[in-house]
Amino acid sequence: MRLKMRNLLTQAVFDKTFKAQEKFKEPDLETVEASYLYSDGEGSYFLDQETFDTLRLTGGMIANALDYLVEGAIVKLNKFNGNPIGLELPDKVELEVTYTEAGAQGTRAAR
Repeated sequence: MRLKMRNLLTQAVFDKTFKAQEKFKEPDLETVEASYLYSDGEGSYFLDQETFDTLRLTGGMIANALDYLVEGAIVKLNKFNGNPIGLELPDKVELEVTYTEAGAQGTRAAR
């Protein structure tokens, strides 16, 4: 069997070949709900909704998700061996537009 796999920690994708009878153990993955608290130079902080632990994700783990997070937003945090490794954003977010560029002449739709 030939599989394309992704390393959950580094996000690297690689091909791996296994024999049909070969077995391997399932990884220790878990998804928990957490609320976004704040971000600083060291990372972004989330509050686990079950244990009330504060969890930190680094910038590489979050990528551009900060553009869609507001304080108190509930997200799903992925954990591997008890340590946070990434997050899943909610399907919908409500954001406020604070600035837009002025429209160019002739870009309005005719009625």
